[in-house]
Amino acid sequence: MAEKEKGPPAPTLTPPEKRQELIGHGDAQGRIAQMIDAGDFTNGWLITGPDGIGKATLAFRAVRQLLNTGNAADDSSHRLIAAGAHPDVFVARRPWIEKTQKFATEITVDVIRKLTASLANTPAMGGWRVGLIDTADELNRNAANALLKVLEEPPARTTLILLAAKPGRLLPTIRSRCRRIDLRPAQDSEIAPFVAREAGIDLDAAAEIARAAGGRAGFALRLAVDDGLKAVRLLDNFFSASHAGRMPEGASGLVGKGSEGVWPIFTMLLEERLAQAVIRAAQDDKADRFRLSQMIDVRDRVIDLLRRCEALNLDRGQVVSSLARSLASVKF
Repeated sequence: MAEKEKGPPAPTLTPPEKRQELIGHGDAQGRIAQMIDAGDFTNGWLITGPDGIGKATLAFRAVRQLLNTGNAADDSSHRLIAAGAHPDVFVARRPWIEKTQKFATEITVDVIRKLTASLANTPAMGGWRVGLIDTADELNRNAANALLKVLEEPPARTTLILLAAKPGRLLPTIRSRCRRIDLRPAQDSEIAPFVAREAGIDLDAAAEIARAAGGRAGFALRLAVDDGLKAVRLLDNFFSASHAGRMPEGASGLVGKGSEGVWPIFTMLLEERLAQAVIRAAQDDKADRFRLSQMIDVRDRVIDLLRRCEALNLDRGQVVSSLARSLASVKF
């Protein structure tokens, strides 16, 4: 069952183990269903994609399909998985630290040892045993080596599902022992109605959020329930104003009272937009190489400034002005 600790705050959104709806990823769902029907969903699987794209939701759908003892959504295995109480499912996550009231920064070897012990048991409900690692790129080295041993010699009728936003961080030997599913961005037209319905906002606002979310339905939903819409609108205005050589309207929303929730979302979206612009330019065979070099330089300067702002508690008003000047120097 899931590794539970006392203390973590309750999630504000429906967690993946309880969520029935998955936006996009029809090909991946079809591939998994085919493997399960063929009795070939064994050993290791690696599901990759950026945060908020639906890795965990897809994985729990696969677990429910694999362990389903009937065909109804209220099947006992479904309820047990949703409650984190299924005896044949172990979910490895970063442990909660009571002393600091925070999650650990990595998944430790102790967690993987518990997972290994769980997989070694006879299935309590007569089917399969499943280990799900959310996420595997948070494993420390000792934990990764312990996991590798399980992947090399998996117990009978067991499945390991690894989730990774940055699979390059995994040991090559772990990647080579897993069948891989790379999740692709969903369509904005799929995400917007989902966000409007789940967050209780109008469709136009949901569409703005969907465009900023980069095809990640879960990320879009997190934006919708936080200060995401405000951050998205500030960012759009920031880019258009910077390109026009003027100070963005509403920039006070990044420095004034009530900006603490907006600022981290704004900076995250800013870094993402700059990175995507650089990638698009680099992939264009006809791109101006000098302009590409300028874009990379601006992106690096912006990231460095944001890091120093966080580390040194710089005056945010001055940081916002510097960001505007940097973006004005080259059009993204």
